[in-house]
Amino acid sequence: MNYTVLKDIKTTIGLTSAILLNVFAIISAATNWDYTAVLIVLAQIPLFYAITRANRLYKEKG
Repeated sequence: MNYTVLKDIKTTIGLTSAILLNVFAIISAATNWDYTAVLIVLAQIPLFYAITRANRLYKEKG
């Protein structure tokens, strides 16, 4: 990724929230919480939109 993608706040928030949701999913799996799969699926939603936005920003610059 280049600086244009990294300075975009929406992409950064999307990637950070996906990472945090995955960390919570790992913690919930370790504690045998029943909603681990829900957290994994919810983490994919902001990840998809952040990657799509980053790809668009990268292609616009190049």
